[in-house]
Amino acid sequence: MKVFLVFLVLLVMFLTWATDAITLEGERTVYTLRCNNGEWKDRQCTGPVTAGDRYRFRALKTKHEVVFWTVGSSMPSDKYTGCTVMNRDHWSCTTFPTEKTAPPYEMVGGQLRSPGAPTAPSLHTVHKWRWWLLHMGIPLRGRATG
Repeated sequence: MKVFLVFLVLLVMFLTWATDAITLEGERTVYTLRCNNGEWKDRQCTGPVTAGDRYRFRALKTKHEVVFWTVGSSMPSDKYTGCTVMNRDHWSCTTFPTEKTAPPYEMVGGQLRSPGAPTAPSLHTVHKWRWWLLHMGIPLRGRATG
């Protein structure tokens, strides 16, 4: 019985980690894919894929802002302003940074979207567990989730 309970607790902890369902910081991390020696056709890469950048977002409801940065980058954080923030997984902003590398500026259900094109995101995202496998060098097929 104890072994089963330990297994169950570990399974719940792994699933929570793998889905980013809970973070201590209240942030949302978006994991992206890179398509190497190929091109994206819809959400499928015609070449091998590798782990891309990780973008982290902190939605500040009282300030109507969303602060974001690229994890592991030396670039400073930036922010969107004029945001309507429900929670970390649901926000939309009207003012975005002038930086051309800024990710899309709307999040619906934990998925980044470009306003006006909710079915065609400009970033090719993947679930956390798949990103980590790619990051460790384990090859996977090149289908993005969003």
